[in-house]
Amino acid sequence: MNNNSLFTNNIEYLQKGGAFQQYCYKTLISLNILNDLSAYEPVLVGTIPIGLNIEGSDADIACCSDELDAFKEFIILKYGSLPGFSDRLTEKVYVASFQYNSLPIEIYAENRRAIEQNGYRHMLVEWRLLNLAGEKFREEIIRLKREGYKTEPAFGRLLHLDEPYSQLLLFSDKADSDLLKLIPSKYRL
Repeated sequence: MNNNSLFTNNIEYLQKGGAFQQYCYKTLISLNILNDLSAYEPVLVGTIPIGLNIEGSDADIACCSDELDAFKEFIILKYGSLPGFSDRLTEKVYVASFQYNSLPIEIYAENRRAIEQNGYRHMLVEWRLLNLAGEKFREEIIRLKREGYKTEPAFGRLLHLDEPYSQLLLFSDKADSDLLKLIPSKYRL
């Protein structure tokens, strides 16, 4: 995957990924969800785009909306009848979860472009770290996730970060040479 594919709602790169990524691609295309959400600048974020998905991983779709009440109504109209539908609305965030073709899907919206949201920024820095580290690092992250770690805490454990959520955001603006210094030598390429 290249940087450009991470900045768009184009998920065609998933077709060249692993079996689960290909399944995710076919499912999201079948649901037509990215087209349905196109007015909200949807971006697939999380573990699936960067190949860290495990059994039960969901497809996280980040969106931008300055009218969360209207967004909620739209989501309920489009997806409210799907299995497992649930949602919650706060003053700043709307989240809806459901399943389609056995794939758990979560839609997250706030009044900020998806590429400026924390989920996207975490994914991008994690992808960069994975590309700087070796396959052993990726395998260790997946092992920790299977043990119950969330993605950011798994990175935090391997990189010795006390506050992985906030520290990974800080690292998102760093050069690759700075990121490489974070990776223990046993995981470097």
